[in-house]
Amino acid sequence: ALISLDVLYGNRSFADGAKAALREHYGLTQVIINYSHTHGSVRLGGEPLNTEPQGQAGDTDGFPWTSGSMADSRETMVAYYRRVLQALLDMTDEGLHSLAAGRIALCRGQSRFGISRRYPLPDGSVAWRPYDSAKAMDSDLFLLKCEDMEGHLTALVYQYACHPTTLGSDNYLITADYPGVVRRILEDNHPGLTTLFLQGCGADIKPRVTADGDRFKSCTYDEMETAAAGLAAEIEGYLAEDTWRGLDLDLAFSQDDIRLFAEAWRPQQWQALLENPDEPDYIKTAVRQHAASTEGRSPYFPFTVLVLRLDRQTCLVALENEMVNEIGKKIKHLFAQDLLVLGYSNSVTCYIPTRQILQQGGYEGDSFKRTNLTGPFTPETEDILIGRAAVRVNEMLNQS
Repeated sequence: ALISLDVLYGNRSFADGAKAALREHYGLTQVIINYSHTHGSVRLGGEPLNTEPQGQAGDTDGFPWTSGSMADSRETMVAYYRRVLQALLDMTDEGLHSLAAGRIALCRGQSRFGISRRYPLPDGSVAWRPYDSAKAMDSDLFLLKCEDMEGHLTALVYQYACHPTTLGSDNYLITADYPGVVRRILEDNHPGLTTLFLQGCGADIKPRVTADGDRFKSCTYDEMETAAAGLAAEIEGYLAEDTWRGLDLDLAFSQDDIRLFAEAWRPQQWQALLENPDEPDYIKTAVRQHAASTEGRSPYFPFTVLVLRLDRQTCLVALENEMVNEIGKKIKHLFAQDLLVLGYSNSVTCYIPTRQILQQGGYEGDSFKRTNLTGPFTPETEDILIGRAAVRVNEMLNQS
């Protein structure tokens, strides 16, 4: 089962609960959950809420509404979890009772919809500002279309790596952001079509329309509509081309649970962080919270790698947490075949940095401070997860 949810993210408790329910009710054991990561929606927890594994406690973005009384409203979160879970079960039931013969094809397009938010500075650090460089983003726009036996378009999956943050922090309305607008436009253009968005490794990428000189702006709803309409038009253009490759489905699935290790900061380093006037208050709050934990900090971070083979030329790689674009590209560059590499899958706790990001610093590299890890991720982190993903993909593509 491939599930896409227009929410900020879900934690391990949510993912484990959803997969357990799908297994219990329908016997589904091979499940990938992908979150669009729209900042105009909620995060999802499971039941109970305090079942995060060692190393995964934390709040990925330090939003103000995830602290205080709202975060303590366990009954509200559990009630919403049950509502979402029931919706998943209802949709699964409907899907299993609506199976039909058809054909599936893939197109690997390109789009400049996104732009990097990590601007390199002369001193080797980075600034949070637009950086318009093809090398600093993943331009792949993957499309999977399903047609019935008469050739009618019935379903479309589009995959791209970009934060759904067209709207800014001044928006207080629930919205799927650009993925939802693109979906609506495509489904209006093709009555009867079901459209699914899969988030790639877009942790350090923002919508290009938000770039305003050397800063990012919060777009209006009209600006979001216009930008999303442009992406939808790009997709329509590819739908009209004859560059699609038919897939001869040969499904296989694997799951690897690995550990990503952290350095061990000394108490003085954590104290210096707390005393630093330039450190944001939400980070200091998280540091104090985890320092007071009776279980202490964890030297490693549990991480799941999921691989779904569609045919001997196509694999979908689903990675947990907020994955920067360079990790997705490095996995894809190891293979001549088509790989759709997703971030924001299964569960999300923090950003997973590359070796370069650890050296440069910046928002993505500092994410560990909001977890209960003993320190920053080790430089070998990207090698461990890319290597494990590559091993599984290679096995899938060459399995006899």
